[in-house]
Amino acid sequence: MFHLILILGAQILLLFVLLALIYYFLSMIISDVFGVPFVPTTGRSVKRIFDSISLKKSDIFYDLGCGDGRLVFFVAKKYGVRAVGVERNPLLNFVSNIRKQVLKIPHVEFLRKNLFDVNLSEATIIYLFLFPEVVEKLKGKLLTECKKNTIIVSHGFKINGWTKRLYFTREEKPFLTFYYRI
Repeated sequence: MFHLILILGAQILLLFVLLALIYYFLSMIISDVFGVPFVPTTGRSVKRIFDSISLKKSDIFYDLGCGDGRLVFFVAKKYGVRAVGVERNPLLNFVSNIRKQVLKIPHVEFLRKNLFDVNLSEATIIYLFLFPEVVEKLKGKLLTECKKNTIIVSHGFKINGWTKRLYFTREEKPFLTFYYRI
């Protein structure tokens, strides 16, 4: 009997691993089709990135291209701010919304939209981990829609032409993080 339970447990574990791999690869493929691959920011980096900003409960955080929502959950839980994730990939958006139901963290919202179609006027902090070409196209929208003193956190890539807006750079491997103020 114990042998049978052990075999069944191993099969369930194998099925779980297989489903996780399928989810990961499907999300990568779908994200790549939409132009921005799903590359999660590591947990260790996330804490350091946001400890560099003094978040207040009145802040409204946006993650453009939020993937599976891990940053949105982290920021909402740790700092108690309203956090909005924007993700066009339907699979990743579905997973984020399921996790929202399970984790029951207040002040979390996920939008399944193109990041260029989202109104950013209420955001006080915006996180980007996007290709430079995408950020280049996004610059005008950020300048037009964001209020004065909105913080833009660009993980991995500098924003060209924003040298005067840059107020801090976090040097950490594998990616630098650049902090800008509108």
